[in-house]
Amino acid sequence: MKLILLITLFAICTCLRYDDGNSGNSVIEEQIKEIQQHKIGQAILKMAELNYKLQGPVDELIQTIKSFGRQLIERVEQENLDYEAIKAESVVKVQQLKQIISDAENEQNKQRKRIGQELEPRKNDIEKQLLRLKDSKQQNESRLKMQEALRKQQYENFEKSKRDVGDLIKVTDDTLKMVGSLLPRPDCSFIEMDKIQLSKEESKDLTRRLRSIKGRVEGLKGYESMMETLVQLTDSSFKQRHFIKSVLDLLNKLRKSLVDSQNKLINDEKEQERAFSQWDSAQDGETNVFEREWNDLLEEREDIQSFMADCENIIKIHQADVDLYGERVKLEEQSLLISKQTHEELVKQINNELDIIQKSIKLLYSPAVFEYLRYKINLGP
Repeated sequence: MKLILLITLFAICTCLRYDDGNSGNSVIEEQIKEIQQHKIGQAILKMAELNYKLQGPVDELIQTIKSFGRQLIERVEQENLDYEAIKAESVVKVQQLKQIISDAENEQNKQRKRIGQELEPRKNDIEKQLLRLKDSKQQNESRLKMQEALRKQQYENFEKSKRDVGDLIKVTDDTLKMVGSLLPRPDCSFIEMDKIQLSKEESKDLTRRLRSIKGRVEGLKGYESMMETLVQLTDSSFKQRHFIKSVLDLLNKLRKSLVDSQNKLINDEKEQERAFSQWDSAQDGETNVFEREWNDLLEEREDIQSFMADCENIIKIHQADVDLYGERVKLEEQSLLISKQTHEELVKQINNELDIIQKSIKLLYSPAVFEYLRYKINLGP
C-alpha cells in the first residue's frame, strides 16, 4: 500500500504540462466530466475557475493541490501505522485471551482427569467393598442367629436332661430309702436278708417303683445293661435268694451313674457356654472391625464425593471463564474486523481522492483547460 502511494505521489509530483492537440475539446470535456463526479474534483475546478478569473495562471493552485495530495499520502501512511498498531494490540489481546481460555480448558481437563482416573475408580472400588462388607455382615448375622438358636436348643436340652436325670435320681433315692427300710439294719448278712418276708403291698410298691425307674431309664442313653437287669428284676420272683441285695446293688450303681451323668451334663453345658462365649466374643471383635472399616469407607466415600463436587465446581467456574473470554475474543476479532473495514474504506477513499487530484493536475497542465475556464467565467453564475 505504501509503495502504491509513493508511486502515486511520484506521478503527481512529476506530471508535466502537455498539449494533446489531437485530442480536441471532447477529450478535455470527458476529463472534466469525470473529475466533476467527485466532490474534491468539483472543488478543484471551482478553485481553478476562481484563480483563473482573479490572476490568470494556475501554477500556484497546482502547487497547493500537490501539497494537499502529499498531506493525503501522509494521512494514508499514518492511517496504515495506526491500523497496524491497532491490529498488533488486538492480536496480543486475542492471544492473551486465548491463553486464558487455554489455561481454563487445561484446568478443566485436569479436573476431569482427576475425576475419571482417580476419584471415580476409587469411589467404585469403595462401593464394591461396601457391598462385600454388607454381604459379610448379613452372613455373620445369619450365623449369629443360627448359633444363638443352636445355643438355645443346647441349653433347653441341658435343662431337660438335667431335670430328667435329677428326677430319676430322686426316684432312685426314694426307692433306695424304701428298700433300705425293709432291712433290719444296713449291714445285715445274706442269711438275714433271706429271712426277710415282703408283704403283698410292699411287693407291689417295690415293683411299681422299679417299673417307674425302668420307664425313666428307657428315655436315657447309656443305660442298656441296667434296662435288662431291671426287666429281669421286675419279672422275677421276689422269693429268689439275694433279690434285695441285687436291687440295692443295682440302685446304688444306677444312682452313681446318674450322678456322673448329671455332672457330665453340667460340665458339658459349661464347656458349651464357654465355647459360645468365646465365639460370641470373636464375633464382637469381627463386628467392631467391620464397623470401623465400614465407617472408614463411608467417610472416605463422603470425602471423595465432596472432592468430585469441588472438581465439578472448578470445571463450571472455568467453563464460565471459557465462555466469557470466548465472547471477548469474538468481540475483539469483530472489533478488529470493523477497524480493518473502516481502514480499508478510508484508504480507498483517500486513494480515490489522490487519483482525482492526479487527474486534476494533469488537466490543469493542459492548455485546453483554459478555454473551459474562460467559458465558465464568461457564462457567469
